[in-house]
Amino acid sequence: MARKNHAFIPQPNRSKKGRDSDPRPVRRVEAPPTTRNFEPFEATFLGHPEGTSGFLRPLGVRKGAGMDMLVDWRDAHSAIHGDKVLAEVSGETRDGRARGRILKILSRSENPIPAHLQQQPWGWRAVPLEPRLSQIISVLPTDLAGDGDLVSVKLDPNPELQQLKGVVIARLGRPTDLKIENKLTAALYNLRTEFPTAVMDELAPFPTEIPEAWCKGREAGRRICAPC
Repeated sequence: MARKNHAFIPQPNRSKKGRDSDPRPVRRVEAPPTTRNFEPFEATFLGHPEGTSGFLRPLGVRKGAGMDMLVDWRDAHSAIHGDKVLAEVSGETRDGRARGRILKILSRSENPIPAHLQQQPWGWRAVPLEPRLSQIISVLPTDLAGDGDLVSVKLDPNPELQQLKGVVIARLGRPTDLKIENKLTAALYNLRTEFPTAVMDELAPFPTEIPEAWCKGREAGRRICAPC
């Protein structure tokens, strides 16, 4: 008996009975590297900020392609946000969206994680600032930062550990520091903060602050931007 098709594999448009055409636009999706039901494929696990469930993004599929698959917490295999996993398509949701199941965790993310460093009676821990990563990270004492600092943490690459472990690799600052939002945004989204000399030389002629002459005659909301 043939397995039922689902949204994971693009299907031809079929008009509904009693209608000449469906007025709703048909959303075209790209086929991921693997399109067979229940055939294992590699993907990145994306945690959900409000629960233990998440999504699977097959390797090779770009963000926003509409191919992220729902993963129930019972099928997540204890994966955390950013893990590279081996998974399979296990079915579909009520609305026709593909559902996935994680078979094995292949590796942890290599990207540093911004976190809040806290000293506890039993040792040190780091609370991730990424809302999709709800697990607490156990870290070793460090001279780079102190209790209450915002830090970057490198996770232990072993996915078999029951308790997440990591190492503090950099201090980002205090939560009350000026412009700390810029550092946190760069850390959360892995944005580059250092650039080649050639790039910096090309940017050198541009001012680092907005000149007053640029603001004259311009409006910012309901307020005139002059004087800056």
